[in-house]
Amino acid sequence: SRSMQRHQLEQYDKDGLIDLILKIQSSTPLLASSSSSSSSSSSSSLSEGHEANAATTSSKGKSKAKRVFDMSRYKQRHVALRISYIGWDYHGLASQADNDNTIEAHLFSALKKTCLITSREDSHYSRCGRTDKGVSAFGQVVALHLRSNLKEGPGIIQNTPTPSHMDRREIARASLVIDHDLDADEKELDYVYILNRVLPPEIRVTAWSAVAPDFSARFSCTHRTYKYFFLLGTMSLPLLNEAGQMLVGDHDFRNFCKIDAENVTNFRRVMLSLTVEQVPQNEGTSPSSEDDAPAHHHPPTGMYCFTISGYAFLWHQIRCMVAVLFLIGAGLEGPSIITTLLDVEHAPEKPHYDMASEVPLVLYDCGYEPGVVAWRRPLHTYAKLVEHMYQYWRSSALKEAVVDLMHTQVASVPIPPGPPSEVKAPHIPLMNRPRDETLERKQSRVETKRNKAAEQSPVTKRVKRDDVGDTNMKR
Repeated sequence: SRSMQRHQLEQYDKDGLIDLILKIQSSTPLLASSSSSSSSSSSSSLSEGHEANAATTSSKGKSKAKRVFDMSRYKQRHVALRISYIGWDYHGLASQADNDNTIEAHLFSALKKTCLITSREDSHYSRCGRTDKGVSAFGQVVALHLRSNLKEGPGIIQNTPTPSHMDRREIARASLVIDHDLDADEKELDYVYILNRVLPPEIRVTAWSAVAPDFSARFSCTHRTYKYFFLLGTMSLPLLNEAGQMLVGDHDFRNFCKIDAENVTNFRRVMLSLTVEQVPQNEGTSPSSEDDAPAHHHPPTGMYCFTISGYAFLWHQIRCMVAVLFLIGAGLEGPSIITTLLDVEHAPEKPHYDMASEVPLVLYDCGYEPGVVAWRRPLHTYAKLVEHMYQYWRSSALKEAVVDLMHTQVASVPIPPGPPSEVKAPHIPLMNRPRDETLERKQSRVETKRNKAAEQSPVTKRVKRDDVGDTNMKR
């Protein structure tokens, strides 16, 4: 019986059981064959299962493979984008071959990720102002061809050739006013929402507009406005105003910029206006919860800003102008230094001085003729944008409170008597300082360098920057 067999088997030790099994197996060929067949079948089954799984995985892999987006199925539309960004942690607006942390690098990454363009080279891209490392913008404008949901309408590219007798500058200066069809735009892609989903939090698209196919964000711009924030402290507001007005008008600003003799030959620019105003107190309330927001947010006492408008600006022009204005406001230079530096015949060499910081500088607005752009801000999308900016402000306000408390605590500790603190070096008047070489000498060196390069290589290609300075110049 089964119990007897079990009882008998329990009497064997391990070695005895093994010997018994081998003996039974050798005396029963069918059992040995069955065992071998079972083993083979099991192995084959495992192998087939692995192959089946591999095939399934391969099949799934194929089904999950990224499909190539067929841009040819869609029309393209020439669109202007209005962009705001806090530039403190970025290496400027323009793309750089050796640095991906620029505003344009992140913008084009988002454009390609959302399949709004195929490549920068094919997008007919233009930008209004080229901001440097650390500089922010609230009203930057770029224009390019984007994928559209529409088949026709304002800005839709119909592949009509540009008249051969018109060059790029003539087209840019031509009338670009178009009849904006707002009803049709309701069916258009929500470019603001699409791009803001994938852009870094410091970079936001705030509006878009259909524009004429020949619109250039740079050449169609009529004026650019910057703001520069600062603490007034002990500086004289009347002196700042007096000196600032001396900069307004058509002048040669070679002593108020970083000279790029290789690419720029004309340093005359027109400043339309320059004002100094106190920054108003902001009332910050949350768009979603009034209880979660402070009733009032007070900026530091004596916060002011320069508002500077002009047609175009030279490289670092605003930061150089502000640096000289600060010396005047502090009483270290007289307002007449502005007149002296603008007279390039009597002051052909720029004196050495440090530029003002880039952190408080903001490209505030880029202006266009009426009717050229009609900014679109879908209500539901803009509400999300306002909420995003409030949360960004709230985070910054909390950090400001922590730093303010730390400063208050440190400043409240009495300073024990000791050796005198470090004395600042006396101010050296600007016209008594070392100076750069003249513009003409710099240009002569550049020309000599080009001639030498041309002699060494019969075929030379000059790569020229298409724009220079805090904002692109209209040529």
